[in-house]
Amino acid sequence: MVYRSPHMRMAPMMRIGAVGLCLAAASAIASAQWLHEAYDAARTYANTAETVITPDNVSQLKRLWRTRVFDDGTGPVASSATESGDLMFTCQGGNELVLKAISSLSGSVVWEQSSLGADACSAATLSGSTAYLTLAGLAGQNVPTNGLSAVDQTTGAIQWQSSWSTNEGSVNYPLETAIVDGRIYLSDRYENVRALDAATGAVLWQNRTGTDVVNNAVAVADGRVFVTTWGDHDGADVIKPGIYAFDAASGQLLWSNLIDTDYIGTPAMVLGDTVICFCGSLVAYRASDGQELWRRTRTEPGSSRADPVGQGNTLYVPSYAGRVVALNANTGEVRWSSPPKGLYDRVETNMVWANGVLFLLIHKPLGEKFILRALDALTGRSLASFAVEPEEFDELNATGLTVVDGRVQIGFYYYVGGQSKSPSFLAALGFGP
Repeated sequence: MVYRSPHMRMAPMMRIGAVGLCLAAASAIASAQWLHEAYDAARTYANTAETVITPDNVSQLKRLWRTRVFDDGTGPVASSATESGDLMFTCQGGNELVLKAISSLSGSVVWEQSSLGADACSAATLSGSTAYLTLAGLAGQNVPTNGLSAVDQTTGAIQWQSSWSTNEGSVNYPLETAIVDGRIYLSDRYENVRALDAATGAVLWQNRTGTDVVNNAVAVADGRVFVTTWGDHDGADVIKPGIYAFDAASGQLLWSNLIDTDYIGTPAMVLGDTVICFCGSLVAYRASDGQELWRRTRTEPGSSRADPVGQGNTLYVPSYAGRVVALNANTGEVRWSSPPKGLYDRVETNMVWANGVLFLLIHKPLGEKFILRALDALTGRSLASFAVEPEEFDELNATGLTVVDGRVQIGFYYYVGGQSKSPSFLAALGFGP
């Protein structure tokens, strides 16, 4: 996701489902589950609870299964697949919006829910026994309406649903939520930021980032909610992108910084008391007061479409030609840089840190295939690579990468013959027989 054009980053939910590396159910470790779209509310994409995959055994992973989850989705494709209790949750709009629970051990559909009454959905955020997802284009409303739905993870039954009117144009872009201490935090695509009670859906507070701004998803850590924005063009006036910090308890604006760049398409990431903004340059702010700590100007072509990863005091940033740069998150200094691959290769969707291994998906447009690569997170040394071959479709896209309990999970979608249909797939690699 770093340094995308607005066209690339318009719909965060256009990151699809999961490919899983599967072990037996007995090996599941509850603490290693992938509950948020970016693993945690701070959006680090670092699964610090993973213990099954190691730098020594990662080369032994192999493909276990591949399944077609949605046949004829249109418009936004399936959202990223979060996981809890050996169930992955993903949804897609088409003739009707459908949320599905998929077994991470077999790829089979456990249940599906088609009564959400909306046009589009975010990735589900999981807490306790409930899956929460933001909805857009709620049916039966006279004005553009977004909402939040709470669904039982075991049965798919709708527990409650809240809704609110929103600015015209935001209806197609629901943003994923963050859940901390029984509160759901989310931003509308346009302007508004909210906190809701996770048990009832009641709005606890509401604030705004600005006027005529487009919000990215929230990052939440240490009692603060962070939102990056980019601005609409209004005639000759250009609204600068920015980063905003709110008090998580009250919604009070704590600080904000406007940024001299054209576009910010990626949410903030929080590492300790540092907030990282991928906004033209890489900029690090002190989380408590917004003071700039360091700035690193990009001098390389911004051809990556991937989310970065933060773990401890290291920041892993995708770059051009399938390359990754590891930075000291405290200073911005380079720790290591992996060698570039093919000139037209790019790191696709998000990267993941898990137990000292950095996973990334390389899109090779010449031949339309993907290579899953595993790097040593300390040195950047290549540990393993796995070919992910296309099947009967011409244009292959990947929209989500997770690592859970010894499983590396990737999701795909295809465009069919230039049409708007987007069939979606999940696949699995793992340590199975």
